[in-house]
Amino acid sequence: MQTAANYQDMSAVDALWTLYRQQSQWVRNALRDRINSQDEKQESEQLKPYTMEEINARIDQAEADSAAGRYRSAEEVFGDWGMALDEEEKNIEEVAV
Repeated sequence: MQTAANYQDMSAVDALWTLYRQQSQWVRNALRDRINSQDEKQESEQLKPYTMEEINARIDQAEADSAAGRYRSAEEVFGDWGMALDEEEKNIEEVAV
């Protein structure tokens, strides 16, 4: 069995492979099944291009929203992002101290 010191001398891939080999067959099968199910889920959620009908519907909705006053200016959007970034920087500084 590997010790923590031995794992530090290994690459991440080698360490994971060693840990994987040390598990029981049941654990290995469960991990393999989990990885395969994630792969299948990702394949089913692959991005697909919009059709022209979908693009035109989105444009129509955006024009209707704009005409009804349901929009935010670029300054509002970028202002919100700036506030969020400022808050994140404060959190990082607090953790660093």
